[in-house]
Amino acid sequence: MSVEYLPPDDVAAQLKVTRQVVYNWINEGRLHAVKAGRTLRVSHTAVEAFLRPVHLGEVEPEPELRVEQFTCAAQTAFTDAIAIMHAQQHPELSVEHLFLALLYETNGLTTQVFQQLGIESAHIIQAIERDLAVGPKVPDHPRAAHIVSLSARTRHLMKRAEEHANLLPDLQIDVEHLLRAISDEPGGTSAQILQAFGITSERMSAVLLTFRQPATAQHVAPTQPFQDAWEQRVEAHLVAIEAEIVSLRRELALRPS
Repeated sequence: MSVEYLPPDDVAAQLKVTRQVVYNWINEGRLHAVKAGRTLRVSHTAVEAFLRPVHLGEVEPEPELRVEQFTCAAQTAFTDAIAIMHAQQHPELSVEHLFLALLYETNGLTTQVFQQLGIESAHIIQAIERDLAVGPKVPDHPRAAHIVSLSARTRHLMKRAEEHANLLPDLQIDVEHLLRAISDEPGGTSAQILQAFGITSERMSAVLLTFRQPATAQHVAPTQPFQDAWEQRVEAHLVAIEAEIVSLRRELALRPS
């Protein structure tokens, strides 16, 4: 049985998105394509796999989405982002779903940050909503909150947010770390929208620093069964601090008196 292949332009027309969006999916590895000479072709099978809804019991939970990693505020943002994803009938949780959830929290840190930056959150919201409106829709996608397929960009975002938390250092990933990761995502849609409003990752970081409390990072210690993971994370921070102290002592010892 022969397999029919489509050029990216035909895929874009079929999914009602722009040609560039299709190329972005291909470059991110979300949509499989093959090279035919100097052009790319996408099979019908690849398009169907891209749009295929995730049914209950067919996939394992995303290993990156571990609840104990996040503060209560960050967990709420992910829950709201998943609700937005389902409401818009999108097959994957994207960075823009998460950013929009943070923006919708009118009394949260994100709104306060934009107020200090002198930017109306409503303008950012409109830009993100316009971008999400052109995404592929899967009407039969399951609406169970615990069934989540993360996009490649969202996985990378979570890793960067964890890196920001480790650098500060904080024991859990909070809204602050998510905002830092969103604003410094190379070529990310949300980052580009922020830059269009004059908000660079440096400006975002500078404003976020003003909201940090002098006390330890805001967090709620997890209960079982996540206690072991929590203790391991604390221990890792202590080991890193101890190693840095030893390194500094050696450096001082080598300096001429």
